[in-house]
Amino acid sequence: MNPPDTTVLRIGAWRVDPPLDEISKDGLTVKLEPRAMQLLLCLAEHQGQVVSVEELLSAVWKDVVVTADSVYHTVAALRRVLGDSAHEPVYIANVVRRGYRLVASAGSWVDVPTTPAHDSMIVPRNELPAVAAGKTAAPASSAVNDRSIAVLPFTNLSADSDNDYFGDGLAEEILNALSQVPDLRVAARSSAFSFKSKNASVTDIAERLHVATVLEGSVRRAADRLRITVQLIDAKSGFHLWSERYDRQFADIFEIQDEIARAVVARFQLTLSAASTRPTANVEAYELYIRGRYEWHERTPTTMQSALRCFEESSRLDPSNALAFTGLADCYAILANYGWMPTNTARTPALAAMQRATALAPDFWETNYAQGLHIATFQRNWRAASPFFERAAAINPRSALAQTWVGLFFAAVRERARAITQVALGQQIDPLSLYGHAYAAIGLAAVGELDAAEHAARRALELRPDYPAALWALGRTLSRAGRAAEGITHFEHLVLLSRAPFNVGLLAYGLGIGGRHGEARRLATELEERGARGEFIPPIAKLFVATGLGDVPAVRAALAAAVDDWTSPLMIMLSADLDPFLGDPEVGKLYEVYRGT
Repeated sequence: MNPPDTTVLRIGAWRVDPPLDEISKDGLTVKLEPRAMQLLLCLAEHQGQVVSVEELLSAVWKDVVVTADSVYHTVAALRRVLGDSAHEPVYIANVVRRGYRLVASAGSWVDVPTTPAHDSMIVPRNELPAVAAGKTAAPASSAVNDRSIAVLPFTNLSADSDNDYFGDGLAEEILNALSQVPDLRVAARSSAFSFKSKNASVTDIAERLHVATVLEGSVRRAADRLRITVQLIDAKSGFHLWSERYDRQFADIFEIQDEIARAVVARFQLTLSAASTRPTANVEAYELYIRGRYEWHERTPTTMQSALRCFEESSRLDPSNALAFTGLADCYAILANYGWMPTNTARTPALAAMQRATALAPDFWETNYAQGLHIATFQRNWRAASPFFERAAAINPRSALAQTWVGLFFAAVRERARAITQVALGQQIDPLSLYGHAYAAIGLAAVGELDAAEHAARRALELRPDYPAALWALGRTLSRAGRAAEGITHFEHLVLLSRAPFNVGLLAYGLGIGGRHGEARRLATELEERGARGEFIPPIAKLFVATGLGDVPAVRAALAAAVDDWTSPLMIMLSADLDPFLGDPEVGKLYEVYRGT
């Protein structure tokens, strides 16, 4: 519906006065930038419809040469003024890879009731840090939206357990397609997938994820034949709203995904977006891509190498598959960050993958995230990563990964309040995410919020007791809090999972902090001997050992080696306990190199 031709409008709860570039509500008047007002009016003119970024650029910046960033920043500014939430929007909704849509009512000032129902749904930004204070993120509203769904990973019924990745990938692609539907609330992937292999009832799952319906299914694969069963279940009654069985060839997988997604949205009386979220039209390249993502989510040295190979082969089969290239760039950055590959070895192929992804799809959130991660990992001007992380979060506000990395960047530069708010937002978007809680803990510890960091790490370990990042985060947090004996137990668990140098260095750090210097030195000797045999020992592992032992000359040597290798600045800023050593002139000077000052 287009708003009537009138000078003063009502958009949601706000009185909008275009000639004055002002909006007002409850006695508060806010002056907007002229282009912000133009953008708001453009969305209001097409209320309920998706307006593309290109259309907004043409309408609002028609005489100026600007990039899509101008739209993203203006929308973000409008949301702050309106009191809107990107995650649960009641004014401006983001439709990933398509544009923006005004979801609030729009009309003349006199035509719309003065107390709109939307007001009670607004999530104030100042409530978000509650998670960082040690509380559990609550849903934005106590009422469950009838148009809400969780997509669970499809159960693998094949004889080969290696096909687990296919059930996960199939569910994730359907989830991505449903996420494009503006009026459908879709639970985040990590939270929905946290129920895999657990005997939780549909009612319990829906209650935890705050959704009205659950989509579950199974996959049986034999050679090139597929049998996929799927059912959409009403969480309150337990009844099937829809179910179907598909006996098809593997080559039909794209059509099956589309049919399932269309059937689901039809049950909500909605329409599936025509825009495809599929990374490639090549079936073989697609299978390699989803297998790569499956391995990528595990984040161990072995699975990351496996993911790397899958993305490489997928990109070879389809050189236009931008998401395979973002996956490649991500893998190289992660391998370098954890010292699983020398930085200088990873840098060149990472740059090539990142540049190819950027050339193919510069406006994908995944591409912008990959650019930010690349800069933060490999480049000396690492602070230049910030706009890319923020742009990724603006393009896809539902991405907990992007929101969390904005928070980690703020933590690295010690912007405490912004870091707390941002990691809390990531936790709120994906409340059952192992990654979200573990990395929130890492960021919170970096800005001195040790109680909140402990709570976040323990929340991750409740979900999965052997999650490496959570064990690292909790061990380090407890050690810094003067509870080294407790911290050591978590570092020991980490080393039992993998004796990678990074993990051994962390255990040596904990032992050193705890006064068990003999044991810490024995681990230092182990790392030296492994290095002498040709194994790559990352400088950050040696830095962990040196800081735990309080060995200033060793700290100097390890930090100098880290600068020479250019170990990821974010890893240094977020995980190395250097504060007690900054009074040493040489350490201080090297630290300033990392800070970029």
